Amino acid sequence: MKANTAERWNDVWSKQVRKHNEIIQNDCGSQWQDRTAAKRFWEMTRKNMDHRLERTLSGFDLSANSRILDVGAGPGNLAIPMACRFAQVTAVEPAEGMTDLLTDHARAAGRTNIHLVQKRWEEVCCETDLLPPYDLVIASFSLGMENMKAAIEKMVHVSSRYVCLLWFAGETAWDKHSQYLWKTLHNTPYTPMPRCDTLYNLLYQMGIYPNMEVFTIDHDTVYDSLADAVDQSKRRYQIKNQAQETLLKNYLEKNLLEKDGHWIQKNSSTRVKIWWDVTSQNAGESRDKKGLPSLSRRAPSPIKSSIGVS
Repeated sequence: MKANTAERWNDVWSKQVRKHNEIIQNDCGSQWQDRTAAKRFWEMTRKNMDHRLERTLSGFDLSANSRILDVGAGPGNLAIPMACRFAQVTAVEPAEGMTDLLTDHARAAGRTNIHLVQKRWEEVCCETDLLPPYDLVIASFSLGMENMKAAIEKMVHVSSRYVCLLWFAGETAWDKHSQYLWKTLHNTPYTPMPRCDTLYNLLYQMGIYPNMEVFTIDHDTVYDSLADAVDQSKRRYQIKNQAQETLLKNYLEKNLLEKDGHWIQKNSSTRVKIWWDVTSQNAGESRDKKGLPSLSRRAPSPIKSSIGVS
């Protein structure tokens, strides 16, 4: 019965992700193919990074010998400092703009223990792309997969202890703006990504009863000028003509804060850390019964440089 219910919750997740991607005419990671956009993301998210790392790792019994898998590693916000603390980090990241920055940051930090896999999580092969098992598998705000059940099963499969998912609990600033702008610009209602309620129900029906911690993140998106704000927002809001660009400019002029020659978008959102120990959960106990091969620890010998790209 639970298996059927899990499939239904997975279908709820899949349909909303698919609808969201159809509306924005992209998937959530495609915007980071561009190095300039990836660099802006890196600069915006560096604030309070030490606090973010400690919050992410709190509650886990790890040591200097631990091995970490970072799914959707971005420019290395977590992967780089974790590589300074733990024996080995595998970073899975498909977007070229992000992987370029991650490679640069790893080399600048002198890290030789990061294994980079430039693929979507759905495309990753546990046996040939990864170096399992991992003491901790993290997916930090990178849950854009349509088949979330399969994605979670793969994370559980390669973990020997913990899985940690960070995701959104409440409405984000960009969703709030999109609710208005999509209707105004395209005469189409906006569909956000599914939230943690759908994720929790899916996990529960999979036999996973996770720990949950709710927190708030405040951060600012700073633009050099109003024209810069418009230019940076055109791709997100699918601007196709001058009339739409004028509507977007007028909206941003009213809703951004002008200060010291810059234009600032204030962002605040409620988020959640969801984590569990796979050795004490049903999903963990049956992870080799899902059609995936049994795992044995592989040495990180394939890493021949500071970043090994698979």
